Amino acid sequence: MRYRETAADLIKNGKNVALYCDGMYGDTNILYLDKFFGVHPSVVIDNDPRKKGKILFGIPIMPYAEAKKQFDDIYYYIQGNTYQYAIIGDLLGDGIDASHIINYVPVEKRRGCLIDETSIGISNTGCNICYETGFNYNKNNTSLKFPLPLTVEDFCKKFPKFREQDAFIQQDGTDCRNDCPMYKEGYYAVKPKIRMIGDYNSDYCALSCMYCFLQELGMNDKPREIQFHEWLSMLLQSDCISDALVLHLCPTEKIVDGDIDRTLEICKEHIDAFETIQLFSCCYAYRKGLEPLLEMGMAKSIWSLDAGTEATYERIKRKTGIFKTVLDNVENYYSHDAFGGASIVPKYSIMKGINDNEQDFEGFLDICRRFHVMYCGIQWDYADNDNESKEDYDIVRKFYRMIRSSGIKTTYTSGSTFLSKALEGLVFYENLVEG
Repeated sequence: MRYRETAADLIKNGKNVALYCDGMYGDTNILYLDKFFGVHPSVVIDNDPRKKGKILFGIPIMPYAEAKKQFDDIYYYIQGNTYQYAIIGDLLGDGIDASHIINYVPVEKRRGCLIDETSIGISNTGCNICYETGFNYNKNNTSLKFPLPLTVEDFCKKFPKFREQDAFIQQDGTDCRNDCPMYKEGYYAVKPKIRMIGDYNSDYCALSCMYCFLQELGMNDKPREIQFHEWLSMLLQSDCISDALVLHLCPTEKIVDGDIDRTLEICKEHIDAFETIQLFSCCYAYRKGLEPLLEMGMAKSIWSLDAGTEATYERIKRKTGIFKTVLDNVENYYSHDAFGGASIVPKYSIMKGINDNEQDFEGFLDICRRFHVMYCGIQWDYADNDNESKEDYDIVRKFYRMIRSSGIKTTYTSGSTFLSKALEGLVFYENLVEG
């Protein structure tokens, strides 16, 4: 991805480069600049007061105002997509010239929806623009979707029209924007482009884990109606795509191997288009196409583990005799990771009465330590969101503290109101990984 090369060239020429926003993307970029260019940024900027004064791989973390005062002529490289437009707007407002923002795009202040304007999710039912719709969070069930059949050429023609008034209506013709929490005032790109593409096939995903399966017994097990790699190939040749694309691949074993394997080949062929490629899976099957992407420092394996013992693992996944196979597959991914485990991200979804015990979680952490992971995810079995108790809060907080005391940082902790409440008030940056 060319922004990293630009940052490296600036550093080699004696310029101060600041990575703006700490987190998983920032960590990866520090490691990437070190391994592939032999250079290091001057500072990591993050305005969270809990991070002030911390050291990340030898790089100081400090607020923007302090960094601007301490370092001359800074060039800013904004990490990740979530806050990019807002930070660009704030930097311009503070007098920073656009030429000093490495991944600059023109922005404007208005009402809009960041997810609507920059992300698409492709599934076997259509192409979702609004993720509030795709995952049924919006109480109005807003329908911002291109149903199938739809060619990529048609999509590329229609995508810009999603900035217009008629894009934000429900099927019954009611304007949904007034009620949608995602539609709000902020900085948005003047000419929005897709920054995140997700390959989502919930029919299969729901059959992968017990807690999903209990809610989805009525789903039909039908073959995929589209080939994702064909979509991706054509979208990469369109003018709808940004210069730093994030790709989420969410296959399971029932998806045709040729589709995901060809998708990984296309990613390698167009590697300069990507910020990162994230493969979400249970690692039942080994994807050899992920090896070169890991070696290039351009991919992450987001691994759904959810257990620390073989018995619990097989109970959750409803598969026998695969625990060792899964660990062997992850061991192979680990051996190709350019960053020695930083690209392996195991997840643990807490399921009441199944894996909400210290033995399983300590086993999970042992596996994390085995692969020298830098990040892991912790989630909550959303099927029980309405029945949480004080004991539930206590177990989440206990597991969180066990993660942090192991020197591991957390990611993918969103997606549950209960989890957010349980973690509220905890110090998120004790035991920061240093180097």
